[in-house]
Amino acid sequence: MVKTIEDELCIKAIPREGILETIRTLPFGPQYVEMRFVAGAIVPPQWKEEYGRDRHVHQCAKKGIMPFSCVKMEYCDGLFVPAEGRIVRINEEWHKDIRAAASQGIVRDGKIHSLVFEIGQPAKTGMDLFLKDYLDSVLKNDYEFYKLNIALTTYGARSYDDGALPGSTLSMDGRVMKLEFGGRLENEEFDKISKWFQELKKKHGG
Repeated sequence: MVKTIEDELCIKAIPREGILETIRTLPFGPQYVEMRFVAGAIVPPQWKEEYGRDRHVHQCAKKGIMPFSCVKMEYCDGLFVPAEGRIVRINEEWHKDIRAAASQGIVRDGKIHSLVFEIGQPAKTGMDLFLKDYLDSVLKNDYEFYKLNIALTTYGARSYDDGALPGSTLSMDGRVMKLEFGGRLENEEFDKISKWFQELKKKHGG
Protein backbone atom coordinates (compact mmCIF):
# COMPACT_ATOMS: atom_id res chain seq x y z
CA MET A 1 0.00 0.00 0.00
CA VAL A 2 1.34 3.44 -0.92
CA LYS A 3 1.81 5.74 2.05
CA THR A 4 0.51 9.29 1.75
CA ILE A 5 1.81 12.47 3.36
CA GLU A 6 -1.08 12.20 5.82
CA ASP A 7 0.10 8.71 6.82
CA GLU A 8 3.61 9.98 7.45
CA LEU A 9 2.31 12.76 9.71
CA CYS A 10 0.10 10.48 11.80
CA ILE A 11 0.73 8.10 14.70
CA LYS A 12 -2.15 5.71 15.24
CA ALA A 13 -2.85 4.17 18.65
CA ILE A 14 0.01 6.04 20.35
CA PRO A 15 0.60 4.64 23.87
CA ARG A 16 0.75 6.70 27.04
CA GLU A 17 4.56 6.65 27.10
CA GLY A 18 4.54 8.04 23.58
CA ILE A 19 2.26 10.91 24.59
CA LEU A 20 4.45 11.65 27.59
CA GLU A 21 7.57 11.75 25.44
CA THR A 22 5.75 14.01 22.97
CA ILE A 23 4.79 16.70 25.45
CA ARG A 24 8.15 16.54 27.23
CA THR A 25 10.26 16.95 24.09
CA LEU A 26 8.40 19.55 22.01
CA PRO A 27 10.92 20.96 19.50
CA PHE A 28 9.53 24.52 19.57
CA GLY A 29 7.45 26.75 21.81
CA PRO A 30 4.81 25.85 22.44
CA GLN A 31 2.70 28.88 21.54
CA TYR A 32 -0.62 27.47 22.77
CA VAL A 33 -1.63 24.24 24.54
CA GLU A 34 -4.92 22.57 25.32
CA MET A 35 -4.95 19.10 26.92
CA ARG A 36 -8.00 17.09 27.92
CA PHE A 37 -7.91 14.19 30.35
CA VAL A 38 -10.74 11.79 31.22
CA ALA A 39 -11.16 9.86 34.47
CA GLY A 40 -11.13 6.08 34.40
CA ALA A 41 -10.42 6.09 30.64
CA ILE A 42 -14.16 6.73 30.15
CA VAL A 43 -14.61 8.38 26.76
CA PRO A 44 -17.32 11.08 26.76
CA PRO A 45 -20.37 10.34 24.62
CA GLN A 46 -21.32 12.17 21.46
CA TRP A 47 -23.65 14.99 22.50
CA LYS A 48 -26.56 13.72 20.37
CA GLU A 49 -26.03 10.01 21.04
CA GLU A 50 -28.71 8.87 23.52
CA TYR A 51 -27.32 5.36 23.98
CA GLY A 52 -23.90 6.82 24.62
CA ARG A 53 -25.27 9.08 27.34
CA ASP A 54 -26.86 6.14 29.17
CA ARG A 55 -23.63 4.14 28.88
CA HIS A 56 -21.62 7.12 30.16
CA VAL A 57 -23.82 7.44 33.26
CA HIS A 58 -23.43 3.76 34.12
CA GLN A 59 -19.69 3.69 33.48
CA CYS A 60 -19.17 6.73 35.70
CA ALA A 61 -21.35 5.26 38.48
CA LYS A 62 -19.11 2.18 38.66
CA LYS A 63 -16.03 4.32 39.28
CA GLY A 64 -17.43 7.10 41.48
CA ILE A 65 -17.24 9.76 38.77
CA MET A 66 -19.69 12.60 38.23
CA PRO A 67 -21.18 12.08 34.74
CA PHE A 68 -20.97 14.90 32.18
CA SER A 69 -18.67 16.89 34.47
CA CYS A 70 -15.77 18.98 33.24
CA VAL A 71 -13.45 21.58 34.75
CA LYS A 72 -11.21 23.79 32.62
CA MET A 73 -7.99 24.89 34.29
CA GLU A 74 -6.54 28.05 32.75
CA TYR A 75 -2.95 29.18 33.10
CA CYS A 76 -2.90 32.74 34.42
CA ASP A 77 -0.24 34.75 36.27
CA GLY A 78 1.86 31.69 37.05
CA LEU A 79 -1.04 29.57 38.30
CA PHE A 80 -3.64 27.15 36.98
CA VAL A 81 -7.08 28.32 38.09
CA PRO A 82 -10.55 26.92 37.30
CA ALA A 83 -12.39 28.86 34.63
CA GLU A 84 -15.83 30.20 35.43
CA GLY A 85 -18.86 28.32 34.16
CA ARG A 86 -20.92 25.22 34.78
CA ILE A 87 -19.09 22.10 35.93
CA VAL A 88 -21.86 19.72 34.86
CA ARG A 89 -23.88 19.99 31.67
CA ILE A 90 -27.17 18.08 31.53
CA ASN A 91 -29.62 18.94 28.75
CA GLU A 92 -33.27 19.30 29.73
CA GLU A 93 -34.27 17.59 26.47
CA TRP A 94 -32.59 14.33 27.44
CA HIS A 95 -34.69 11.37 28.61
CA LYS A 96 -35.91 11.74 32.20
CA ASP A 97 -34.23 8.51 33.35
CA ILE A 98 -30.85 9.67 32.09
CA ARG A 99 -31.21 13.08 33.75
CA ALA A 100 -32.27 11.44 37.03
CA ALA A 101 -29.37 8.97 37.00
CA ALA A 102 -26.91 11.71 36.15
CA SER A 103 -28.22 13.90 38.96
CA GLN A 104 -27.86 11.04 41.43
CA GLY A 105 -24.29 10.55 40.27
CA ILE A 106 -23.51 14.20 40.93
CA VAL A 107 -24.82 13.95 44.49
CA ARG A 108 -23.24 10.55 45.19
CA ASP A 109 -19.85 10.84 43.48
CA GLY A 110 -17.28 13.59 43.70
CA LYS A 111 -14.72 12.92 40.99
CA ILE A 112 -14.69 15.19 37.94
CA HIS A 113 -14.88 13.27 34.65
CA SER A 114 -12.93 15.62 32.34
CA LEU A 115 -10.05 17.96 33.15
CA VAL A 116 -9.00 20.48 30.51
CA PHE A 117 -5.75 22.41 30.86
CA GLU A 118 -5.54 25.50 28.65
CA ILE A 119 -2.24 27.35 28.38
CA GLY A 120 -1.89 30.65 26.57
CA GLN A 121 1.10 33.00 26.58
CA PRO A 122 3.65 32.54 27.95
CA ALA A 123 2.83 28.98 26.95
CA LYS A 124 6.29 27.51 27.47
CA THR A 125 6.35 28.75 31.05
CA GLY A 126 2.87 27.37 31.66
CA MET A 127 3.75 24.04 30.06
CA ASP A 128 6.88 23.74 32.20
CA LEU A 129 4.76 24.35 35.31
CA PHE A 130 2.21 21.75 34.23
CA LEU A 131 4.88 19.12 33.59
CA LYS A 132 6.60 19.87 36.90
CA ASP A 133 3.68 20.28 39.30
CA TYR A 134 0.52 18.83 37.75
CA LEU A 135 1.09 15.99 35.29
CA ASP A 136 2.10 13.28 37.76
CA SER A 137 -0.80 14.12 40.07
CA VAL A 138 -3.29 14.01 37.18
CA LEU A 139 -2.08 10.57 36.03
CA LYS A 140 -1.85 9.12 39.55
CA ASN A 141 -5.50 10.05 40.10
CA ASP A 142 -6.58 7.77 37.23
CA TYR A 143 -6.90 10.37 34.49
CA GLU A 144 -5.90 9.43 30.95
CA PHE A 145 -4.94 11.59 27.98
CA TYR A 146 -7.90 12.07 25.64
CA LYS A 147 -7.23 15.12 23.43
CA LEU A 148 -4.32 17.44 22.66
CA ASN A 149 -4.09 20.64 20.65
CA ILE A 150 -0.64 22.23 20.61
CA ALA A 151 0.51 25.11 18.40
CA LEU A 152 4.26 24.60 18.06
CA THR A 153 4.95 27.62 15.85
CA THR A 154 2.86 30.59 14.70
CA TYR A 155 3.04 33.46 12.21
CA GLY A 156 1.24 36.71 11.38
CA ALA A 157 1.32 38.31 14.84
CA ARG A 158 3.56 38.55 17.88
CA SER A 159 1.87 35.70 19.75
CA TYR A 160 -1.03 33.24 19.62
CA ASP A 161 -2.98 35.41 22.05
CA ASP A 162 -2.57 38.38 19.68
CA GLY A 163 -4.16 36.51 16.78
CA ALA A 164 -1.17 34.71 15.32
CA LEU A 165 -1.97 31.79 13.01
CA PRO A 166 -0.57 28.32 13.67
CA GLY A 167 2.39 27.43 11.47
CA SER A 168 2.60 23.90 12.82
CA THR A 169 0.08 22.12 15.03
CA LEU A 170 0.15 18.86 16.93
CA SER A 171 -3.21 17.30 17.76
CA MET A 172 -4.53 14.09 19.26
CA ASP A 173 -8.06 12.72 19.47
CA GLY A 174 -8.42 9.42 21.24
CA ARG A 175 -5.04 7.82 20.56
CA VAL A 176 -4.51 9.18 17.04
CA MET A 177 -1.83 11.87 16.92
CA LYS A 178 -1.39 14.14 13.90
CA LEU A 179 1.08 16.80 12.86
CA GLU A 180 -0.16 19.56 10.54
CA PHE A 181 1.79 22.31 8.82
CA GLY A 182 0.20 25.66 8.01
CA GLY A 183 1.92 28.51 6.20
CA ARG A 184 5.13 30.52 6.55
CA LEU A 185 7.26 27.87 8.17
CA GLU A 186 11.02 28.35 7.92
CA ASN A 187 12.96 25.44 6.40
CA GLU A 188 14.90 24.98 9.61
CA GLU A 189 11.67 24.78 11.62
CA PHE A 190 10.09 22.34 9.17
CA ASP A 191 13.13 20.06 9.19
CA LYS A 192 13.46 20.07 12.97
CA ILE A 193 9.76 19.37 13.60
CA SER A 194 9.58 16.69 10.90
CA LYS A 195 12.63 14.86 12.22
CA TRP A 196 11.31 14.99 15.79
CA PHE A 197 7.92 13.61 14.77
CA GLN A 198 9.40 10.82 12.65
CA GLU A 199 11.53 9.74 15.62
CA LEU A 200 8.39 9.59 17.77
CA LYS A 201 6.61 7.62 15.05
CA LYS A 202 9.46 5.13 14.78
CA LYS A 203 9.47 4.52 18.53
CA HIS A 204 5.74 4.50 19.24
CA GLY A 205 4.09 2.85 16.26
CA GLY A 206 2.26 3.40 12.99
